[in-house]
Amino acid sequence: MFEFSIEHKQYTDWSRMVQRKGLHHLWVERDTPCLNVMFNPQNPSHVILHDTYMFCIIDQTLPLPDNKTQFYNQLTLKSLPEEQRKAHSHAFKDILCVELMSDQSLVVVERPLENVATQLPAPIKQKKFAT
Repeated sequence: MFEFSIEHKQYTDWSRMVQRKGLHHLWVERDTPCLNVMFNPQNPSHVILHDTYMFCIIDQTLPLPDNKTQFYNQLTLKSLPEEQRKAHSHAFKDILCVELMSDQSLVVVERPLENVATQLPAPIKQKKFAT
């Protein structure tokens, strides 16, 4: 992840720190591409990004997690007692959009991709290759 300051014409200090220390291995090893990155105009130190299965708010004022930091995903949640599991669990699936609203609320839109495909016109749904 790189952050470049157009005003200063160089990478930001935060970006340089990320390049030196690296991101948590669970972030780097994800197999789904990042779909969107946005910034909070009212809080420029917050970076919001998402893929199909998760969204993340990175607070650049906080230290980066080291590789021993516990992240909660479906596998780690299964190993927790039920009380703790409830506090950390919401599995996203098929995130279509994440948007930050003007009142600082975050809207996450989920919808199964099969449902989206059924609403497409026939020419778009067709899977014809090399015809």
